Amino acid sequence: MSQRPIIITAVGSAGDLHPHLGLAKALQQRGHQVSVLTSPNYRDAVDQAGIEYVGCGSLELLAEVLLDRRVWHAKKGFAGIWPMVNDMMRHSLRHIETRRAQQPLLIGSPLAFGPRLAAEKYRLPFVATQLAPSIFMSAYDPPTYRDTGFVHWLSPKWRRKLWSMVEDQYIDRICQPDLNGLRERLGLAPVCNVFTGWANHGDLVLCLFPEWFAAPQPDWPGKSRLVGFPLYDESGQHPLDEELQQFLARPEPLVVFCPGSAMAQSAGFFRNAAQVCRQLPVKGIFLTRFETQLPPLPGNVLHRSYLPFSQVLPRAAALVHHGGIGSAAQAFRAGIPQLVLPMAHDQFDNANRVQSLGCGSVLKWGSGPRRFARQLQQLLASPDIRQQARHIASQFGDTRHGLLQACEAVEALL
Repeated sequence: MSQRPIIITAVGSAGDLHPHLGLAKALQQRGHQVSVLTSPNYRDAVDQAGIEYVGCGSLELLAEVLLDRRVWHAKKGFAGIWPMVNDMMRHSLRHIETRRAQQPLLIGSPLAFGPRLAAEKYRLPFVATQLAPSIFMSAYDPPTYRDTGFVHWLSPKWRRKLWSMVEDQYIDRICQPDLNGLRERLGLAPVCNVFTGWANHGDLVLCLFPEWFAAPQPDWPGKSRLVGFPLYDESGQHPLDEELQQFLARPEPLVVFCPGSAMAQSAGFFRNAAQVCRQLPVKGIFLTRFETQLPPLPGNVLHRSYLPFSQVLPRAAALVHHGGIGSAAQAFRAGIPQLVLPMAHDQFDNANRVQSLGCGSVLKWGSGPRRFARQLQQLLASPDIRQQARHIASQFGDTRHGLLQACEAVEALL
């Protein structure tokens, strides 16, 4: 194996980290020297995975970002997360510069701008990872955002014009001053259309989702390769405690409620979910690291900060979640129906794909407990959705095959 080290940068929530940890472990098992740059709050997850951890970014700033209500706003989400992305861009760039003599191969998540800059400046091989298809902003398979249903009536030409305008007037205006200011200091030319013209490209573009979820389109980057969902979720690092095992053994159908690992503003969601669990003959597990959001819980509900979905969802009747791609992938693998309440970012498009595949339904974020309960009850009662969810689960086969393909594609650049 090549002695060239591999540096993986993961920016975002646990849903952004986990696929890259899965890839890191697979590469390390094949004899490669791998390190993961990510936020300090994920140090334990990286250490327990047996991967070299490198802290990236400010824990204090991350805490501020998580409390910024813009982060989960459909139109202001990118502005809310940009301070974190900008901070991690600079930290990761500085670390890679200290190791550039080793000529590392760089792998970066969609918001990992630092390794993209380092690759361009120092001519290092770079692999872009894309977790969900909406990031490509395709004119042929247009992503779903809130209030953009009209886009599907436009021709590809006009869709392309619309996405270019969105990038120019929204995304570029937020990140160009910091990004291009840093590029100028590095002696690099300024960029526009930051995602479609720059950040989505690399020597290889690993799409960490399968073709049945999103088929490749003519305007995707030419070096795109679909390898399937990695499905890493820290399984084996979080044993199920005795209370939880006894709870799972109870006869009621289990519904898991999770608005996202980084969601610190979901008190209303859990309040409504608690009322739903009081109304329906189910048992519920509420997953959140931010326990202060929780209302008094009924006797048929249990709270945990985190549980590997692969250990719990196969026992569940449904997953209620925010539309994160990692949550959706685990529910697909478990073969269970999904009720999706998207808020921002790629969540609307992921939710639409879950529904289009016949594996669940979409509910507006903030819906009251009556509508919440009615839609969940319909989902649980639908034999067609259960059957389709099981059919999709049968498409996975050996989940190690996708990581093998990803490793071989990366190794071709070493």
